[in-house]
Amino acid sequence: MDFADEPYVRKYTRKTSTNRQLGWEGRAVQDAMLGEFDPAGVFDFRGDLVLAIAAVTEIPEAFVRMGLDRLVETETWVVNGRQLVWPTLEEAQNCKRSDRIRQRVSRKARAVKAANDVTPAAPVVTNVTGSHSKSQLVTLPPSAPSAPSAPFPPPSLQPSVGSAQAREPAPGVAPPSLPIEPTRAPEPKRTRPPKRATEWKRVPEHWTGPNKSHRDRAFGLDWSPGRLEKEAEKYRLHDFKAAHSDADRTFHRWLIEANEREASATGRSPHNRGQGRNSDALDYVFRLSTGGSQ
Repeated sequence: MDFADEPYVRKYTRKTSTNRQLGWEGRAVQDAMLGEFDPAGVFDFRGDLVLAIAAVTEIPEAFVRMGLDRLVETETWVVNGRQLVWPTLEEAQNCKRSDRIRQRVSRKARAVKAANDVTPAAPVVTNVTGSHSKSQLVTLPPSAPSAPSAPFPPPSLQPSVGSAQAREPAPGVAPPSLPIEPTRAPEPKRTRPPKRATEWKRVPEHWTGPNKSHRDRAFGLDWSPGRLEKEAEKYRLHDFKAAHSDADRTFHRWLIEANEREASATGRSPHNRGQGRNSDALDYVFRLSTGGSQ
C-alpha cells in the first residue's frame, strides 16, 4: 500500500465527557462511520437510517440503534430529513496543528539530538614525569665574566601569557615575536530563493474539496449541497487552458462563473438568494453543515 496516495481520516483519542456518554456502542458506530460522510459532514440515506448505517458498517442493528440514539441525544449527529449531518467533522478533519504544538515538538527533537550528540572529553596529558631529575644552573667560565643573573623560576612560578610581567621582557633580551593571524571577512549569509507555488492545469489530487467558504458561497447562490458536490466533481475533471496554483481560489471563481452561465441560460439575475422555493430548507441544511447556530 502506498500510504502517501491513500485517503485517510483523523481519529482523535482524547476522552471528553461527551465521548464517555456515548458508551462503547456510540463510539463503535461513530468510528465505523468516519469514512462514510462526505467532506462537508453529510451522509445521505434512504429508508430507515438504522438499516442504512448497519448496511455500510456491518454492525448489528440492535447495537446501531443504541449507538445512534446516544449520538443524537448528545447532538454529536443531527438528523435532517434524509440527511445525517456531523457538524464538527469538516473542522476536525481539515484543521492545522497550532504553532504552540509545532514549537513544542521542535524543542523536544532538539533535546533528543543534543543528548545523542554528547562525546566523552579527551584525557588530559601532562609533560611532567617523576623519573626526570631537576636540571642544574649553567654558569659561564671565568674567562668571560658577566653580571650575575637570577635563577630562572620553575614553570609553576612563571607568569601567564596574559599578565603584565609576561609582556615585559628582561633587560637585554629581545621579546619573542608572536604570529599574527590574518583577519577574515565575515561570510555573507546565503538566502534561499522563495519557493514557487506548483502550477497545474488540472486540479491536484490532494485538493480536499469544498471548504466552509465554498459552502457559504454556494449558500449565497441558493444552491443545494448536492449541486455543490456536482460542481466540485466537474471542477476536478476539468482541463484548464491557463495554469493555476491556488485550487481553493480557482474553485471560488468556478462557482461564480457556473452561476453566471446558468443565469444567462435561464434569463434570471445571477444573484437571487432567497427566491428559490426551497430557500428556507437550504438555509437550515447549509448552516448545519457549516456548524452554525443561527
